[in-house]
Order: sequence, then structure tokens, then C-alpha cells
Amino acid sequence: MDALIKRISLNNKYIQLKVHDDIDEALEWISYDRFDDIKYVEKIGIYRANWIDGYILYRDIENKNWRRFNNIYVTLKSLNNPNNITSEFMNEINRTYKTYGITQDPRTKKYMMVLNDECIKCKNACIAIRFRRNFGNWTSGNDDIDEYIQYTQLVVHKDSEILHALEWIPYDRFYDIKYITQVGVYRANWIDGNISDWDGYNRKWKRCQNMFVILKSLNNSNNITSEFMNKIDRTYKTYGITQDPRTKKYIMVLSDKCTKCGYACNAIHFQHGFGNWTSNNNVIDKLIQGTQLSVHYQYEISSALEWIPYHKFNKIRYIEDGRFGKVYKANWIDGNMSDWDNDNQNWKRKYQNMFVILRSLNNPNNITSEFLNETKGTFVTYGITQDPQTKKYMMVLNDKCPKCNCVCIAIHFQQNFESWTSGNDDIDEYIQYTQLVVHKDSEILHALEWIPYDRFYDVEYITQVGVYRANWIDGSMSDWDDDNQNWKRKYQSMFVILRSLSNPNNITSEFLNETKGTFVTYGITQDPLTKKYMMVSSDKCPKCNCVCIAIHFQQNFESWTSEWIPYDRFYNIKYIAKGGFGKVYKANWADGCIWDWNNETQNWERYGKNMFVALKSLNNSKDVTFEFINEITSHHKVRNDTIIRFYGITQDPETENYMMVLEYANNGSLRNYLNINCNKLSWERKIRDLCDVAKGLESIHNNRLIHRDLHVGNILMVISELPPYHDMIHDQYLSIKICQGLRPRFSIKVPQLIVHLIKRCLDANPLNRPTALEISEILNPWSLSNELREQIKEAEKANDDLPTGNTSSTSLGLSYEKHSGAVYTSRLLNFDNLPKPKNSDDYYEKNDNIISLEFSDSLQINIS
Repeated sequence: MDALIKRISLNNKYIQLKVHDDIDEALEWISYDRFDDIKYVEKIGIYRANWIDGYILYRDIENKNWRRFNNIYVTLKSLNNPNNITSEFMNEINRTYKTYGITQDPRTKKYMMVLNDECIKCKNACIAIRFRRNFGNWTSGNDDIDEYIQYTQLVVHKDSEILHALEWIPYDRFYDIKYITQVGVYRANWIDGNISDWDGYNRKWKRCQNMFVILKSLNNSNNITSEFMNKIDRTYKTYGITQDPRTKKYIMVLSDKCTKCGYACNAIHFQHGFGNWTSNNNVIDKLIQGTQLSVHYQYEISSALEWIPYHKFNKIRYIEDGRFGKVYKANWIDGNMSDWDNDNQNWKRKYQNMFVILRSLNNPNNITSEFLNETKGTFVTYGITQDPQTKKYMMVLNDKCPKCNCVCIAIHFQQNFESWTSGNDDIDEYIQYTQLVVHKDSEILHALEWIPYDRFYDVEYITQVGVYRANWIDGSMSDWDDDNQNWKRKYQSMFVILRSLSNPNNITSEFLNETKGTFVTYGITQDPLTKKYMMVSSDKCPKCNCVCIAIHFQQNFESWTSEWIPYDRFYNIKYIAKGGFGKVYKANWADGCIWDWNNETQNWERYGKNMFVALKSLNNSKDVTFEFINEITSHHKVRNDTIIRFYGITQDPETENYMMVLEYANNGSLRNYLNINCNKLSWERKIRDLCDVAKGLESIHNNRLIHRDLHVGNILMVISELPPYHDMIHDQYLSIKICQGLRPRFSIKVPQLIVHLIKRCLDANPLNRPTALEISEILNPWSLSNELREQIKEAEKANDDLPTGNTSSTSLGLSYEKHSGAVYTSRLLNFDNLPKPKNSDDYYEKNDNIISLEFSDSLQINIS
């Protein structure tokens, strides 16, 4: 036995080693415990089982394992002579089956081939094979019937052909079986429903549950031939055969087939329901059935009438006496049919609780096509009902817009006219006029509405402009909600303006057109105390022609006066530094900054609660100086990721100085950042920082502004790691020397392209200086030239061996002492009679530094 196992193992390995690309050709040894639900099929002498792991799909390189298609049905076929597994033998097997591998029954010790049925025509396990695997699980008890059902199944290979296959259907899978005397057949509901296609994931047939079927007895069950079935198929769709266990009669399971469509269309679905209703009036029944039998396609369903029980209506109210009888309005609970639901075998419906008109029929026996055609021009007709008390038959209708030929927005407005009144005919007529000219959702904003005064709250009079401000609880209409048969609304609790009407009888189009330019008008209301009528509107932005973000800010102006952000919303306020024009503080902002306007809550959404912010005050700004307003305006204009963000304004209650609320920079000012991080900055980081500065400047310049405090002391230090002119007094004498061509010198190696760029920036002639855009493009870290990258490497190598000292030093070990007269804070300098600025004579001739050592010495100033 061991030798036999070894032989089988060697055969498997031999086959696997031949596989290079096509995994399907490989066999594998499969442990018997990897199968479950093993059943013996006695008719064909094989076993059927579920293979838990399933066959190999591909190699999962990452997890170093095989990916498999789990839980597949397989055939286990015993090997009578396992020593005879040859290529010829395998080729013969492969003509009928797809072979996955070999296993062994631990009880019988029998070796078994693990196979998958394969269709000779399709070369895979097609639909016919799936039917064939199930042959052992059913029988009708009649060989002729079994053979015919199996024949219809074995000729089906594709999903599209499944409708031609019959199946054996146990009788207990039907319910509500009723005999239809008129046609001599039974009607029933089939629990499982017919097969639609194969569900590969769940390994079973997909079906249309609880469908209506016809059960038609077979007088001679031995005479089921193709000719017989073709005759049946001309009238019916055939699903299978069943047997009544009581009468032992075999029965065809069918469905009516439309002679026009060739399948069970909408007309057939209507026909199946004829036995479920009656109006008790033959003329009406025939009329309704006639409209239903003429409907074959989904788009025709609106042409079909239906019998509607009277208890399916509520809120029934009398309106008027019409041409053909009394007219009522009501809500139809179910709503009208939209299409057929195959899953639930019933009609899908839309617009539940919809408004309908119930129009009495004085002579129901005179309902003719002419009468229906007459109503079609004015109404949408849904069906007929009967008042159980008066016994009056009534048409179930809905108003139809003559322009749109459907129930449009104008009709929804019209159906609600009786639900409101302003108490003033002129106002009512004008509101109704604005509503009746609106036909589409996109036009709703042009319609006015009557708004009860109790739908407003926080009504406050604004003395400056002589109007009222309020919050409107419901908010404005956006579109019609078919499901809830009401208006959808947006911007609940929105801010609105209530503007009194001096003469409510003079609401003309001219008046409203005048307000359109300034306001968005929503409707009219009335103050119950003063009896004054008031226009309900909202400010409109002249630039955007709508209620934009600026308007939301404007609507909040009266809620704050001298301060933008209340000072008590800040805590942990700490002094940081003193600038040239004021002081800077650090604080936590409890609320965080505004992110976006929330139309639902009619308020601002915020983020960054308890965030750090900088509070920048201007000295003596309690009277709101021009400088302070100018700086606020400038900050507001410029928005860029590389520029400190401006959040708003507050006021220190003690000093009464106004303060700008700004984004907090973790490292403080640029100078402070350089002092702390200079020893950590690589050349790549220096260039990136300079690029960001240039981008910020570009944004400032694009807004026709200047920085006013961006100077050589901040920028040169990024490169040299030494503050410029650190060893001398900053006075008029230094200013004169700078005008004469003096420039700082580097004590380190700097890439020549960077030196040249700095030379241009410090050129005495402003016209020779590069723009901020040009600088940002040159220093863009994503597009540095290869030449500059090579120069950076040379500079880094040269700077590695620089000497160190005991005084203040940089990351490169550069030692320096700062002169007591060197000032690096902003201040005003007023020096008279300065010479005309110029460059050094050899300014652009020397490329290793900003100016030559010879020229620097010639000015008799040692600048290190």
C-alpha cells in the first residue's frame, strides 16, 4: 500500500512539475476531511460532495499561499485500479470531467478522483451540468416525465436559455390554490418561483418568489412530446410539472403568455388580478379591464384604470357641484401604480397619500371612451370607486396642467389654495398668481407663499434701517416631496427681513420687480397685533445675486458691535513679544474658527476648538486708527497657505485696544524661527522656506499690497546663519555705506546660483531685481536645476571643515558676537542727505560672495 501511495504521489508531482503557466493542468492530493455533505448517487454510481477549500485560482505571492475558489460541488469517482493512472487514462477522464486531484476514503481505503462535470459542448461546468448534478435529488415517479424534464434541462447551456428548461416542482411549494370555473384551470402562488439564473456565490438557483401560476391537468402523462409542448407554449409560458398528491394527477405549471408580447407582460399581471375585485357593475368592470388589457409596457401603465376601494381614501371633503356630479377632494393612501414588482408579485406604487379629486358619476352606465377622452384633456384619471353610503360611483382624478400635461408644481400649489388665506383678496390673488406660473422645481424660488406670523421667532426691530429681523422656523421651499405629498424645505430657522407694506392693495409686479434687485422675496405675513402686512425677504448680494456668505456675515452684524470675537472667548492669554507698532499675545480660542455656513442650523460650522491663536494689538487703537483698519483690510484681502491666516477682531477690555486674531505660528516670528532652527536647517529646507516666502510675497503683490517688514535681516539669515551687520552699530553711517554699495558677506560657502540670485535681490536699481514669482520658480524644490543641486553638494562639503569658537555659534560652528547697537526690530529711520544708491564696481564680476573682500575693505568697515 505504501508503494501505491508513493506511486500516486509521484504521478501528482510529475503533473505539477509540468505546469508553468496554466494552473488548471495541475492535480493535487486532497485530504478527505476537506469534503463535506458527501452523498452517493446510486443511479450513476458516484459520490457528490462539497469541497471546502475549492480549486486553485492563482499564487498569492504576498502571503506565499494559493488563492482558491471555496465551497464547490465536485464528483468523487472511485479508482478500481490506482496503479493504472497513466496519461492516456487521464486524457480519457478529461474528455468528460475537469480533474482537480485525488483523495482517499479513510474507511474503505479506496482512492477517488476529484472531478468536476464538464460539458462536452461548452468545455466547462455550464447550466446543463448544474441541472444534471441535481438529477438524483428528484423524481416525478413517471419515467416519461423524468426523461422529458431532464431532456429540456440538458439542452440548456447559457443563462439566456434557462426559460426553456422545465423542472419537477413538489406540490407543497404552491399555496392559495383556487379553481377558476370559467377556464377550467387552477390558479396558485408558487412559493419559490421560476429559475432566473445561477447564483455562483451561493451555489444555488436565483428565483422570482411567490409568483402567480396556472395549474393545468395532464390527461395523458405518457404523451409529453416536443410537439405537445410546442402547442402548449403558444398560449402559456411553461415552468415545469407537479402532481396533486390527493388525485395523483400530473399537472403542468404554467403562466399566461401575452399573444402580442410573447411573455407575461403588464396586461397579463392585470388579468391575473381580475378575480380579486369587482365594482358590482358590469359596464364599469369591463371598462376597467379593457384599459388594463391594453397596457403591455411600463410607460403605458398610466393609461390603465383600477378599481379603488373607498376605504383607501381619507380626509374626504366636499368642494363643489360639477358638470357630471358632486366633486370632492381626498388623500389616496396607496397612491397610483408605477410598475410591476416581480419580487413581491404586486404593483409598485408611488405618491402615497397623494391629493386626488373624486368626481361623482350621475350615470355610471354611460362611461364611454369618449367620456374618458374628454376627461383626459383636463385630468389625470386613476380609476373608479364607490361611496358605500350613497352608492354613488366616482371617478378618481387629479388636476392636469394644460401647459405641462401632467401634475406639475403649479398644480401642487393650486391644490393647497383652500388651506390658507391672508384675509386680503388682493394679496391672495397675487400669491396665487406667482404660484400658478411656476411649473418646474427650478422655478420655485419665484413663488411667494402666505406665512403665518407664528412661524417666526426672535423678531427684533432694527432702528437704523426701519425693518424687522427674525428667524423663520420652517425655511423656504426647495422642491415637491412626492413621497410625503408636501413641500421640502431648506434653511430651517433662517434669518429673514420683515418689511411692512404701507399699501397691501398695491402689490403689483412692478413693486416686486423693484424689490427683486435688492432682496430675495419668500412671501407675505401679517403681524396679529398691528394687523400690518409684511414682506418676508432676505438680503441679496449685488455681486452674487443670491444670499451668499457675505450676506450671512451681514445678517449677524447687529449681534456684535465693537468686537468681532468676544474677548472672553479667549483664555490662557500670555504676552509673547513687542513689535514696532504693538504687542503680540498667545491665547487659546474656545470656539475655534469659522469653517463654513450650515444652511440647516443657519449658523457657522467651526473647527479647532481651544486652538492656539495670536492676538496682535496696535498701540492706542481704542479709537480705531487708520493704520489698524488698513492692516485688517490688508490681511483680509490676502489668503494663501504660506501667509498667516486672519480670523477676526477682538478688544482688550482693560486697555480698550483692538486686536487682530491671527493664526498662531508655533515658532513665533521668522527671526525667532531662524534663531531656534538655524542649526537644524539643511540646504533643501532653506530653499523650500525661501520659496514659501516668495510665494507669500507674490500673493501680497497680486493684491496691490506691500509687506513693509520683510527685510534683509530676516531673509539673509536663512542663508548665512549670521544676522547681517551683526558686529556694528546700525546708524546713519551704516545707511550711507549701504547706499555706496556695501552688502553683507558670507563666511560660509554658498552655491553660486544662490549668490547670483541674492545679488539681484540687493541690486541698487529696483528694475534689476527679480519678481517674487521669478524667485519662487527658481527655488521651487520640485524643479531645482541639476547645476544648483551640484553646487549645493559642493557647498555642504566645503562647510564641513569650518572652525568653531566659544561665543555664539551656528549649526556650522560659526562664532560671532552681536554689537550692542545692532537692532533687529522694526523702527522708523529718518536720515537726510543719503547718497544715491549704487552697486559695487565689481558687483556682478565676483560670483563667490555678494561683494568682493577688496570692495568691502575699501569702505573701511569690517563686516566679517
